[in-house]
Amino acid sequence: MVEKNSAHTFGGNVSPGARSVLNRVIKEDKKVPVFIAQTMAESMRDLGYNNTTSAICELADNAIQADATEIRVYFNERGRGKKKELDVLVYDNGTGMAPNFLQLSAAFGGGTRYNDRNNIGRYGVGMKSSCLGMGPAFYVYSWQEPEAVYCQTFDLDEIRNSKLNVVYLDPPTLQSDLDDEVLRVLSSYMRYPTDKENQERLIDGEYEIWDDLGDSGTVVYIPDCDRLSYKLSKTLVDHATKDMARIYRKFMSQGIDIYINNRPLIRSDPLFLDGKAKHIRDLDRLEDEEGYEVNETVARDFLSKEVLIHNTLSGQTHPVNVRLVLLPPEWHDLPRKRLKGMGVFDHGVSVLRGDREVYLGHIKGLTQRRDSRGPWHRMEIQFPADLDEEFGVTVNKQGIRISEEVVKKIIASGFKEALNQVREEIKKRQAERNVKKNTAKISEAERRATDAEVFQTTILPEPDLSSPEGREKYKEHLEVLASEYRQEDESLDEAKERIEKIRFLTKMIHNEDMPFYRMDYNVQTGKVLLKINTAHPFYSQVYEPLIKLNRSGIVPDNLEESDNDETVFDATQIISGLQMMLFALARTQVSMQINDQELEKVFVKLRQQWSINLDTLLSTPVG
Repeated sequence: MVEKNSAHTFGGNVSPGARSVLNRVIKEDKKVPVFIAQTMAESMRDLGYNNTTSAICELADNAIQADATEIRVYFNERGRGKKKELDVLVYDNGTGMAPNFLQLSAAFGGGTRYNDRNNIGRYGVGMKSSCLGMGPAFYVYSWQEPEAVYCQTFDLDEIRNSKLNVVYLDPPTLQSDLDDEVLRVLSSYMRYPTDKENQERLIDGEYEIWDDLGDSGTVVYIPDCDRLSYKLSKTLVDHATKDMARIYRKFMSQGIDIYINNRPLIRSDPLFLDGKAKHIRDLDRLEDEEGYEVNETVARDFLSKEVLIHNTLSGQTHPVNVRLVLLPPEWHDLPRKRLKGMGVFDHGVSVLRGDREVYLGHIKGLTQRRDSRGPWHRMEIQFPADLDEEFGVTVNKQGIRISEEVVKKIIASGFKEALNQVREEIKKRQAERNVKKNTAKISEAERRATDAEVFQTTILPEPDLSSPEGREKYKEHLEVLASEYRQEDESLDEAKERIEKIRFLTKMIHNEDMPFYRMDYNVQTGKVLLKINTAHPFYSQVYEPLIKLNRSGIVPDNLEESDNDETVFDATQIISGLQMMLFALARTQVSMQINDQELEKVFVKLRQQWSINLDTLLSTPVG
């Protein structure tokens, strides 16, 4: 016989309504509803969106399903300092919702397209969970004719405090216009972008606003957001702009316009096949502002194939379109900063559910992490919603758990050979490029540190090349660096050409009063400057002997010679390793002290004392 459990505990944050309902149900043995509204609504706030952009995408998905041709996202920043607040608003000119459907849409599981695999959404929780993931209350305005707006309210506090066993949503209210605060957002210039000329407002006048709003549409308004990824509208706008331009690229190419804070998005193609995508403008800017001649503007389609995948749940087979592309060879010679801005190093596999991207990143078996050849080729996998189970699409469409069988099927369909061919071609390109470079004057450590910069987790400030003044300063400081870091038998122009190719510079100096190394960061050129002191005993006892040994080719006694007696000792890797250790230390200090003068003083003292201690250790006689 099972005894009744009379002991129960609640956390300190349980709302009065939830506590009352749970206590009543437990004590009175009442019928228990499938969902306890007071706790369920609160729990949906923690559904787990990676960031605010992911939550916004749920609302954009709904707009696309409603046949919208225009979607506008607003991050409305109000107040200043500690009183600053942020509202999120999403407008679309789709078909709108009748009042009964509007009320149903605010209920969990109440979507009108439940499990319809012909649409982006399936489960009827997207709008609610995404809105609550940003703020504790939201309002949905929808109309199917001008001046007949229905407003549905969802207030988490009201639900949490309700003591009813079953909580019902209030019906939507009919009003002739949108509320003032909503109209204010739709008709105002946003704080960011700061240049009003770049903002195209939806409502650009005080009269005849319905001409701008359209005959039908929907607005989702989340005021006083308390769970946004970032505190500044600028950061939210920039993040959403980058991701949504890529996620919805297929829809945008079909004629859907998306705006973020009144600024129209330019679609971004991670495969670089779209001749009207954002990277085309980036390449044009390289030609106009920096004088590069770019002949190839799109990638090369290496292999496109339709692969049939079996759904083990339904027993049916569906086609999956897989594409492998190779980026243009001449892009290898473009500035790495510009390539990073174009998204070349945001590489991996782009996976689309229908026309909507649900994942971009590494997939075991198809890509390799930290692969230097990875950025130069791309893959895209486009699957229908009928294969959701095989691709492991999450409820909030923020990722996938692709099955091993699907990967194996793709690999076996010809992509294993194609990937090997592509990687070999990239390897050949890189080897040819290295031959062309003046490797004798760029040290191995400088080259490797520069190549690794795009993988660093912290970002150093970049030189300002967006204005004529910034470019002029860049040229002036580059000339100064070329003069100071010019190598023996190297002209000033050759030094400038060498220095422009790398991010890290090394110079040997002799100064009895200086620590073993000194570092600096030239903001105007974006160069990390390392000076190694040849007067310090670490140089004379460790660094210099390795260099001399490397030049002589003599094999130390403790290294085994090869069977053919032709072993030549190569200390290049050891020397490079020491130099890169100093680069890493210099880079770390630069990134930490840029905005902290006190921290800079600490690092200077630490470097001085460390050098003194090292000097003492190396100078103390043995025995």
